[in-house]
Amino acid sequence: MSVRTISGLGEIAAREVALMEVIAGICGDWIAEERTSTLRPLWADIAQSHAWYRQLWSQRFPVIPGHDLNSATDPEINFPIADLIAQTRSLLDAADDDQSRLRTVTTVTIPATLSRIEAINTALLRDLDRPTAVITDRIQMDLNRLLYAASQV
Repeated sequence: MSVRTISGLGEIAAREVALMEVIAGICGDWIAEERTSTLRPLWADIAQSHAWYRQLWSQRFPVIPGHDLNSATDPEINFPIADLIAQTRSLLDAADDDQSRLRTVTTVTIPATLSRIEAINTALLRDLDRPTAVITDRIQMDLNRLLYAASQV
């Protein structure tokens, strides 16, 4: 793996980890709301899945001397990630009822993540970077599972 590839993977992992924290946190807030919701199990599933994606990417982050995942996701250091997080949070926070939230998650958030995963897969040399290929495959399958689960509600 070249230094350029390692650096690129680091940026991908950092961006995904930051976004997954936001999505899992927001869904967790919805679960904790006092009012009951028929979608509570789905929000729990989405939050758990995104927390799992964060874990997968965190474990795959390349070990480069002087760099770590925490500094890569610090909004003060990496402004494009901060903008992406703000945009995601804004879209999800603007949804004021469960159906709007679900529509946002299924038509904006999950498809955007699937697009990023497809872009990674396009650039990925699967035979040379099997661990990253396994992560992208698992996330892609799980996101499609979440979309199916949401379509059954």
